[in-house]
Amino acid sequence: MDNAGKKPVWSVQPPKGMLKGDYYRIEERFPPYYPGVEGEFPADPGHLGIVEAVKADGKPSKKLYSYSEDYGYGLTGWLKVVVENGRIRSCRFDEIFADNEEDIVHPELKKYYRQSKYDCPAYEDPFPSGWDRHAFLVGFRTQMDNLNLKVCATQNMLDLTGLPHAAGRDMGMIWDNPNPDHEHLDMDPKNRPMYPAFINYLRMAKVVLEEMRKDGVFQ
Repeated sequence: MDNAGKKPVWSVQPPKGMLKGDYYRIEERFPPYYPGVEGEFPADPGHLGIVEAVKADGKPSKKLYSYSEDYGYGLTGWLKVVVENGRIRSCRFDEIFADNEEDIVHPELKKYYRQSKYDCPAYEDPFPSGWDRHAFLVGFRTQMDNLNLKVCATQNMLDLTGLPHAAGRDMGMIWDNPNPDHEHLDMDPKNRPMYPAFINYLRMAKVVLEEMRKDGVFQ
């Protein structure tokens, strides 16, 4: 807790910017108590035993590219791509709410502070301004699961063809960062706009894709 005794000082925000390196999968064989390695690493009751497993397994064949971007209105995008032998094995996109609710612009989203859109079981996109219902028929978690499956199948991070609400007008964030100009805009249910998270994903995917190509791990 901080000095006022009101808020936790630890953060749930992802690592900033681009991080990349060998990918080690968390497995059940990692013990809850890490006994340490004599002369190298001390015992640590809070360690998952990852160092010990890494020493036994040797260098992995998979690479992880992690890229995050603070949008500036109380939300941070986080894209994690795992690549192996020139193929994408996983493409996971999430959006993380700010540590403090006062940093979140949309009043209906403040209750989700310190939570992930993907992992929060109660998360729902709010109604767009002027609407009395949801604008999209598929929730965030399902959208991102579909995205991962498509990218792994097609090996194309930028082609969202066929995913629900992946086409349509770019109306910006709609709710995460409400635009007053959208309040009375007619959002025809038969011609729904592009799902806002896909707009953020595509922008960030280009950054990760360029980095992977530069490193020669994916073409």
